Amino acid sequence: MSLERPSYEELEQMVKELKEEDRKRKRVEEQTKQLQEYLQLQFDRMPIGAITWDTKFQVQSWNPAAERIFGFTAKEALGKHAYDLVVPKEAQSQVDDIWRRLLKGDQTAHNTNENITQDGRTIICQWSNTPLREADGTVVGVLSTVQDITERKQAEAKLKASEARFRQLIETMNEGLAVTNKDLLLTFMNERFCAMLGYSHNELIGHRLNEFIHEDFQEVIENQRSTRKKGVTAPYELAWRKKGGEIIYTLVSPRALFGGQGNYQGSLGVLTDITDHKRAEQQMLSLQTQLQQSQKMEAIGQLAGGVAHDFNNLLTVISGQSQLSLRRLRETDPLRESLKEIERAADRAANLTRQLLAFSRRQILEMKVINLNIIVSDLEKMLKRIIGEDLGLTTILADDLGLVKVDPGQIEQVVMNLAVNAKDAMPQGGKLILETANAELDEEYVCSHAGMTPGAYIMFSITDTGTGMTKEVREQIFDPFFTTKEKGKGTGLGLSTVYGIVKQSGGDIYVYSEPNKGTTFKIYLPRVFEPSEELKREAGEELPRGTETVLVVEDDGSVREVAVNILRMQGYKVLEATGGEEALIICEKEKNPIHLILTDILMPHMTGPQLIRQLKQVRQDLKVLYMTGYTDESVVHQGILEKGVKLIHKPFTIKKMARKVREVLDKN
Repeated sequence: MSLERPSYEELEQMVKELKEEDRKRKRVEEQTKQLQEYLQLQFDRMPIGAITWDTKFQVQSWNPAAERIFGFTAKEALGKHAYDLVVPKEAQSQVDDIWRRLLKGDQTAHNTNENITQDGRTIICQWSNTPLREADGTVVGVLSTVQDITERKQAEAKLKASEARFRQLIETMNEGLAVTNKDLLLTFMNERFCAMLGYSHNELIGHRLNEFIHEDFQEVIENQRSTRKKGVTAPYELAWRKKGGEIIYTLVSPRALFGGQGNYQGSLGVLTDITDHKRAEQQMLSLQTQLQQSQKMEAIGQLAGGVAHDFNNLLTVISGQSQLSLRRLRETDPLRESLKEIERAADRAANLTRQLLAFSRRQILEMKVINLNIIVSDLEKMLKRIIGEDLGLTTILADDLGLVKVDPGQIEQVVMNLAVNAKDAMPQGGKLILETANAELDEEYVCSHAGMTPGAYIMFSITDTGTGMTKEVREQIFDPFFTTKEKGKGTGLGLSTVYGIVKQSGGDIYVYSEPNKGTTFKIYLPRVFEPSEELKREAGEELPRGTETVLVVEDDGSVREVAVNILRMQGYKVLEATGGEEALIICEKEKNPIHLILTDILMPHMTGPQLIRQLKQVRQDLKVLYMTGYTDESVVHQGILEKGVKLIHKPFTIKKMARKVREVLDKN
């Protein structure tokens, strides 16, 4: 059953009630205040005139305000034609047009024109006119309201009085207004409400609210019951689906409507669009989450970085001595397997340290300008072996892909980690899609992604058709040590490592996933406009040798011993020093050429770079290879090492040491 259209008196009463309820709503309060002021002006004989005319344009009523405006008393005006009273000849054609339209059925007509007063003065008045109708719709006259705006032109159009004064107020509200009956069918709404949802009046009227509500409709029903019981309830948030599918959010202030016998007829709701506020709130929550993630990474990173130097020195000794021992033992020696197990354990420990430092963004990256397509193409065969035959692999690589400046090895680790993660999400088989593309990130995107700036990026995405994730899982996937795998099947560092590498590379990563709908990871890396660099692949198993003289400077005796033994094993003549001062003495006494200085960066009394600066005062062509167990880039690069120097990280293997030393010695 639909509600009858409310009468003017009922609507007027509703406005007064809405004024009390929505006092804090600025826009509604202002509009309600306008109506209140208008009514007050009407009844308190303020300078707003009210005149009724019959269909012959003769005065039927003339209130005191009209008398004050024009100078004619009601007695003088009654029965007079408008043109004999206040309308000058110059304005009659305009007024004739308005009059014809009013008698033909126009709802209202507004005009501002010059008028004349009883004493012959010319004034500027603002008129609002509306037809007066019988119950059957027959026009029997016109109601005009008039205001002298000669001296206050800035306030023109402030009052629009007409038969539809309240309707007009409603239509100019910034808030949406909707009336529903007790069955929650829409029986009345203003244009603002229609605009909010993107539907026309006819597409909304008579339809039930649940057709447009985005949320659980039961909540709306409960709110209606509460409103019916209390008459009015506190404002609540409600999400709607617009005609095009977009979701908007409103703040609803409801009030019950009762009939003459006190029977509940439905409810009236004033709706304020809070979509922008809601999205800003969501962005703020997203930024807070990112900040918390960053703080968590920083805390664990500080912990990992704090022990990295000493731990890497220990791993260097463990790994180096086990490798050296393996090379000295016969193939049949029973100790070989034990030493191999020690070496494997050291490798796992080193890898765990690298993962901790990766997600905490404390690795020292070896940046190169490259095309991501090369990395993806190089990894394609390996990925096919890893994911197995039951998974289809597709690559969609942009032909015009721009360049990025990244650490190729770290990006390879990102791709591999994401691929392994995708494989685990598709135990029954599926598809894995790798894609690259150029992208432009705008202000809207970066506002919700801390640390990003608008501009050109390269996008890499990896999509699987697997089990997908719930919202709760998505919110935790980059947390260190979080895993959905059974105990013993993973460290929970795979995705957090990916996150750290991407962030440390200046990029961002985002995940799209729903249960049973697969998952897509999108990575955005800043695009650079520099010449690309060649990616060098390591040679075979044979280790390079040499006969040059190398001075090893390392304060940790165990690490120094490992480095010295590796170099001697590869044929080099090795000198060793426990620190910078001793190294200076050795260089001064040594008559033969010293071809390479292999020195730790941070040592007591004198750092490696300080040592090299002193030595280069007398040996300009000195070749240098630095060692470090530190992982904080600020320690390594900010004022300590010059750009382009060669560096080997602890823990190092025999292979890495041999190749790095040869690389530095062979460089012109």
